[in-house]
Amino acid sequence: PIVCVFRTRSFLVYAYFQRHMAKESHNRKKTTVRKTFGLKVRMRRFEMGITQEELAEKADLHPTYIGSVERGERNIAL
Repeated sequence: PIVCVFRTRSFLVYAYFQRHMAKESHNRKKTTVRKTFGLKVRMRRFEMGITQEELAEKADLHPTYIGSVERGERNIAL
């Protein structure tokens, strides 16, 4: 754990980030399967000539979710 010696606001934010945000969540690890699936989604989207926003609207998902799927950060339940 980080010991907060200085009580400035920026240091407290940094300390919080180091403690809670710096570690990659196990759900966001870019495994080979996730990256491969994301690449296939992106290639198919390019073939269709649509943006992430358009795909998200058609799939009733949020555009940032589509982006994280394409980067291999999300574990998709099919």
